[in-house]
Amino acid sequence: MYKMIRNILLILLLTVHPLFAQQRARWVVKPKYDQVSAFSEGVAAVKLNGKWGYVSEGGMEILPAAYEMAYPFGEETGVLATEDNTLVAIVDKTGRVTTVREKLKIDSRFAVFSDGLLLVSNGRKWGYLNKSGALAIECKYAGAQPFSEGLAAVLFSQYWYYIAADGSTKVSPSDRREIYWAMGFYDGKAVVLYKNGMGYIDKDGRELSDRFPAMTPPPDAESYKGESLVCREGVLHFDAKSRATSFVNTKGNVTRFVPEVRDDSRVEIRKAGSGFGIVAFDNALVAGISLSADTLASVFGHPATLGYTVTNVSPSDIESLEIRINEQLMPGAVSVAAGGRQDFSLTLDKTNDEDTERVDLRFALSEYGLPIGEYAAAVVLKDIPALRIDIPGEPVSVRNGETSYALGIQLVNMSSVPVSQVSVSVGNQNRIVDLRGGESLTLPFNIPVSSQTVNVIARPPRTPFVSASRRMTVRRIERPLELPPDTIGLSKQIITK
Repeated sequence: MYKMIRNILLILLLTVHPLFAQQRARWVVKPKYDQVSAFSEGVAAVKLNGKWGYVSEGGMEILPAAYEMAYPFGEETGVLATEDNTLVAIVDKTGRVTTVREKLKIDSRFAVFSDGLLLVSNGRKWGYLNKSGALAIECKYAGAQPFSEGLAAVLFSQYWYYIAADGSTKVSPSDRREIYWAMGFYDGKAVVLYKNGMGYIDKDGRELSDRFPAMTPPPDAESYKGESLVCREGVLHFDAKSRATSFVNTKGNVTRFVPEVRDDSRVEIRKAGSGFGIVAFDNALVAGISLSADTLASVFGHPATLGYTVTNVSPSDIESLEIRINEQLMPGAVSVAAGGRQDFSLTLDKTNDEDTERVDLRFALSEYGLPIGEYAAAVVLKDIPALRIDIPGEPVSVRNGETSYALGIQLVNMSSVPVSQVSVSVGNQNRIVDLRGGESLTLPFNIPVSSQTVNVIARPPRTPFVSASRRMTVRRIERPLELPPDTIGLSKQIITK
């Protein structure tokens, strides 16, 4: 009954740079339905929980899914019926429903309005309903076809005629040949089936001399109730206005009576999870991503926090948006209301000991598993000076014979971020220390007297080293003369002298 659509809709803008030029994509109908029909006149029939309704190309619900059957729109009107083809109501694009009071049935092959009329049956005979829900032509024909180009074929008293919308007879095909079936008009011509073949007639009923493929119409009436007419020489296909569209013979050769309609709508029915929806390709914008900064501060190699914002610039809500960064799926599905925005954060780690590090990010967005954009951005992680080394500047004193002196090196954490496993080196001496945020720590080192310059290096993990240097002034102090205990008297004499 429904012809499936091919192609895709989708869309997205990011304020970071796109990796490649492409059409964007978006869901026009969210994948939450049990079944979805192709768009017809910008409206698609959708099935949910066993019932049918309609949605627009913008994904807005025109009619809730509450009916057993909903047929494609024709001439701005949809047809609602029960599963046994009993007509229930008709509906326009605003969702206004007109209930049909009479008990009528439809032919599911031709359940669309054409020339303002719908083919209906009272169970015995056929007639035509108008858009007000009333019979425009009473049910009095043994057989009938939809209107096309102002005329409709009807079977009356075992003969096929063509009538106008007011019910008047316009064409009485020649009864010199028995017509098995009369079809709809296209470009002023209609295909009719004779006992031994097919031919064209014009709107005056004249037979045209066009050449036709060999075809023997089936003699039984049931054959004319199918979706196509199967003959001995091949298959005759027709459309919702009962116009012959093509004949395919048993060798596969095709004769076309109506030009093939190509679908350039770029939309496609897709399944995501357990539901069906419709996506399409175009250049409309759906959403954008912006970064809080392109340079972030990293303290002692600790992760920096990058903020990013997802903005929905489309007229409909984005539901179940997935975000991947460097192929890693961010936790939690995101929903962003139409015109709304959501803020998120991402921690970025340094991996080397350089002063700066470039981090290349790749953002991939999808909704219900449908990719809707892939974009790249670069962020620089830059270390900030958070560690200070203080070397006392006073002169130091050493006595004769001493080869080193003690010096307290002060390490100061100027940030609120704790740092652990800081390696502090003076010459070949090394200490490993931890510092809390804001803490200062004095570390003792023995400095060789021969070293006139003190060089200190501190290296927190994954952070460039911090260094300090100071030239020291060394004062030498003479030791006092020491005498043995039994020479006290001698010492007194020396002092007296």
